[in-house]
Amino acid sequence: MLLLINTAKSQATALALIDGKKILVKREFPGQYHQSEKLLPALQNMLQSVGAAWPQLRAVGVVSGPGSFTALRLGVVTANTLAWALRISVIGLRLSPADTLNTLVNQLIRRSAQAKFPTLVAPVYGQAPSISQRKNQFNL
Repeated sequence: MLLLINTAKSQATALALIDGKKILVKREFPGQYHQSEKLLPALQNMLQSVGAAWPQLRAVGVVSGPGSFTALRLGVVTANTLAWALRISVIGLRLSPADTLNTLVNQLIRRSAQAKFPTLVAPVYGQAPSISQRKNQFNL
């Protein structure tokens, strides 16, 4: 089975569990400010809904960008951690404006045949993160 994680948009998360070329289950949920709380329970619920367990996964696909800084980090770190813990491949998928969940699933299926463990995916933000911009200094 393959797992797809798309957290590129801070307002929503999309997930899919794939067996062969068939989407067994997909979930999309709003997540603004709550993605980190909802992601792992949603993944666990997806697996349970089809009677599957973590060890049955053979690869994890994750949208690596472009997208929201924090949302991408959450998805990429989760995918990398799951892949490392389960000793399976992780596959980074670049998002284009025309992509749908189905096109991302097809990319993942196609690329999973050549994927190898161990690999890591790095987020691609599409712009410089603004978290390192200097804040106003206070004189005390």
